[in-house]
Amino acid sequence: MKKDSIIDRNDSGKVNVSQDIITWVMISDDRITIDLNDVKFIGEYTTDDGPFVDDWFLSFVYSDDTWDNISVYADNIASVKEYLSRRFGLDSSYYLANSTKWDSQILYPKAFLGHKLFEMISPKGYKEPETFIDQIKLSLGLGKYGKAWYFDLTPEVKAALQNARA
Repeated sequence: MKKDSIIDRNDSGKVNVSQDIITWVMISDDRITIDLNDVKFIGEYTTDDGPFVDDWFLSFVYSDDTWDNISVYADNIASVKEYLSRRFGLDSSYYLANSTKWDSQILYPKAFLGHKLFEMISPKGYKEPETFIDQIKLSLGLGKYGKAWYFDLTPEVKAALQNARA
């Protein structure tokens, strides 16, 4: 049985795991190294950027409210998922596989399983489009609709990390 993704994403790099260290080497040769001994939360998130660019990621959150992400489309991700399953007792299924919109959820710790890991933060001054002209500006990314949204850890996750530090 072929284990390649349905859509060829050969630009997602390669990920490996050994002795609690995950290393993701991207096609640009940039690297992300994650020491699982420092990880407090593991989650996944999707974006609406697919299907031809990476739109599904695993996130590893540290006690200082920072995180690293790795593409679920990276070569060898199955061995990383298997390792995470053994190391953290994660369910081997990941729930956002078929999501086509922004979403996130926590996979570890189990007490938070299924809760949101990230929340979307709107740009300052953003208001939902109310008129047809606003809809056009939104679709073209003009004016207040041209400002970037970003995401951050949910207040629940931040509180849990803060409590753990105390």
